[in-house]
Order: sequence, then C-alpha cells, then structure tokens
Amino acid sequence: MYFFFLRDEFAYCSADKLVYIRSFSEDGSQMKLKAVLQGHEAEVTQVRWNDFHRKWVTGSDDCTIRVWVRDFSFQSVNKYIFDIK
Repeated sequence: MYFFFLRDEFAYCSADKLVYIRSFSEDGSQMKLKAVLQGHEAEVTQVRWNDFHRKWVTGSDDCTIRVWVRDFSFQSVNKYIFDIK
C-alpha cells in the first residue's frame, strides 16, 4: 500500500492482478474508489507514485514494471506507457 499525502489518495495492490486507487478519508465510508489499474498478468506486489513524472508505477510477479497513464476521468485503467521485462 502507498499513501500519497499531497493528493489525499492511496493505492494498494492485490493478488487479483489489479491496483486500486482510493481517495483518503478518516471516515472509511468516504474512501471512494478513483481508479483500478488493470493489465498485469500475475499478482501485483508493488505500487508507488512517482511525483517527478506524476505517474503511478507498479511491479508484478509477471516480471514487469509498468508506468501508468495518469487520468482519473475513468474508473478502469488499462493504458500504460511502457513495461520493463
């Protein structure tokens, strides 16, 4: 899990091959789902925000690192800039 305090959002990875990004709130019922990053072929084990490039970066057991397009006008994201294998 990664908390990005400047944007009040956090991301967490999952064995279902997805990364979930939510808005942060001290009231758990207010933590709205902002986006789902989808595209890895195995469990996602790492997620980080790169502030310099303003992109989410993920790592997976499929031996790839992906840098994701940053656009939360949609819920499900399957676009990434590149993967490193």
